[in-house]
Amino acid sequence: MSLENKPLTTAEAARELGVTGARIRQLAAGGELKGEKRGRDWMIDAASVEERKRRNENG
Repeated sequence: MSLENKPLTTAEAARELGVTGARIRQLAAGGELKGEKRGRDWMIDAASVEERKRRNENG
């Protein structure tokens, strides 16, 4: 599924990658996913999620 080039919530990113919201926050905080913290919430770059999804599928 191709995602629009808009920020995703942690829940949306988690659903796309099949992980928990906590894992998405951990990946974003560690720089493994591009994202921006807005208040207490993270907004995750959709292209970053797609790239990680491709890498996971290809091993």
